[in-house]
Amino acid sequence: MASLSEMYDVGWEEMRDKLRKWREENCRNSEQIVDVGEELISEHASKLGDDIWIIYEQVMIAALDCSRDDLALTCLQELRKQFPDSHRVKRLTGMRLEALERYDDANKHYDAILQEDPTNTVGLRRSLSVQLQNEAESNFQPMRDGPVQLEMRAAPAGRRALGFGGVCHFLHLAARKRKISILRALGKSTEAIRELNEYLEQ
Repeated sequence: MASLSEMYDVGWEEMRDKLRKWREENCRNSEQIVDVGEELISEHASKLGDDIWIIYEQVMIAALDCSRDDLALTCLQELRKQFPDSHRVKRLTGMRLEALERYDDANKHYDAILQEDPTNTVGLRRSLSVQLQNEAESNFQPMRDGPVQLEMRAAPAGRRALGFGGVCHFLHLAARKRKISILRALGKSTEAIRELNEYLEQ
């Protein structure tokens, strides 16, 4: 099968520039990113200089959207070798666990990042995202049809399409449940029960 560069008569520089343009414009055209990026990193990685690392990250995230775990893992392994202690790379590892629907493992991974760096807001957001996912899956019933329920029963990429109001609601519930757990762990049963009662009334 002919490569993209052969089919469209484009060079690796144009492919690199196309990926950069998509990054700068925050495009979420994952299939195109995978098509262009996979060829670029497999055939022209040595020509890309330091651009290769941001391209690996871009292609990995797109590959997760397209259920291409093989490509995502290839990119992640290269990033791990280059940046073994990077929280940014660790966050990408957590995102892959999410894509594989290994939510407990992902949450533990994000918790580890936050233990190392409590100010890591990206790690905190991803951790809350996993809590949201678990909260949603445990609360929605298969036979309750509605716009939100239908979205949550869609593919993993579709689950991220919850409206802002739905996201805020479930993040609030996740935070409340964590507060209850903390109060119980501290032996503050009265406060925990009060929080639980308020939570159940939501």
